[in-house]
Amino acid sequence: MSQNTSDVEQEEQHCAHAMQLVTSVAVPFVLNVLIELQVLEILAKARANAGLSAKEIASQFPTNNLEAASMLYRMLRLLEMMVIMMLKDFMGCKFNQLSN
Repeated sequence: MSQNTSDVEQEEQHCAHAMQLVTSVAVPFVLNVLIELQVLEILAKARANAGLSAKEIASQFPTNNLEAASMLYRMLRLLEMMVIMMLKDFMGCKFNQLSN
């Protein structure tokens, strides 16, 4: 049984590493878009703990794209997951321990 558990853990580690590789390519592009759209400035101008939604942020973009809020939400979620993964690695703990 321990061999099977070890195989499952190894498979999970491989999947996590694959996800890191895939997302690591996207992160620079996402950061560039957020800078160009001045998302960080929009967040900085908001009051502390304002809790702006992606729709509220996207409403300040110079675009009529109806999908802007949805696309922004996905970009912010990607960055959020990257931060979680970096913290996990920094703290040296398993992702399962963070999610409990």
